Amino acid sequence: KCPNGTKDKLRSKEFQDMFLEKIPVLQWKKHAQKSEYERLKKYKGAQGWMEVTWDIINETLNLLNSTGNAYMFDTWRGLSPCIRCAVVGNGGILNGSRMGQEIDSHDYVFRVNGAIIKGFEKDVGNRTSFFLFSTNTLMNSLAAYWSRGFKSVPRTPETRYILLPDHDRDYLMVQAALTNTIISQGRDKGKEPSLYFGKNLTTENFKILHPDFMRYLRNSFLYDPVLKTKHRDIYRPSTGASLLLAAMHTCDQ
Repeated sequence: KCPNGTKDKLRSKEFQDMFLEKIPVLQWKKHAQKSEYERLKKYKGAQGWMEVTWDIINETLNLLNSTGNAYMFDTWRGLSPCIRCAVVGNGGILNGSRMGQEIDSHDYVFRVNGAIIKGFEKDVGNRTSFFLFSTNTLMNSLAAYWSRGFKSVPRTPETRYILLPDHDRDYLMVQAALTNTIISQGRDKGKEPSLYFGKNLTTENFKILHPDFMRYLRNSFLYDPVLKTKHRDIYRPSTGASLLLAAMHTCDQ
């Protein structure tokens, strides 16, 4: 057990009314149940499965059938009592910081969206254990940051991809990536995920955030008055906030 870990802080009086320790962070094969689908199809966007058919959910989650899909740190060897994580955004504040070596010294390094690394290794490090994205933010980041050097998502033997799904296109992207095929339907029909992630991916390469976790983050940690209006369904936590909170719920430090 890690002393003074993040979960101890979340259990503190300050957060005790917000923190749900048993909430699932990731979804995988065991969640591919019709009863789960009926429950979650009541919620839109990242908070549920309303915009995704049962067939797409069932086919995608059944591909995620390993411990690598069920646990964030399936590669952890337990050499120390604490899992230390670095969470790196893409706002540019690390430019000139010379924090790269310290970032890379952590057990795991999380990155998000336009994770520009090449040429800035001394500031941001060069390791990527986890890269979080939605299909929409991935496409937008490649378009917005291409000229600045973000020409591909991180691809290293260590890298695992965490998907924040808010539409069927996200599940279809994972499905095609893991079967090494082109996307068969929907908005991205005909696109090749291998162009983004490479070929010969294994099921361990992908993790998908659970809708219950996203709804919990929205309602507990990132509540907004818009949730009381007719526009409540279009609001979800940003990818950056989701990354930080996912790390806080899984890392020790």
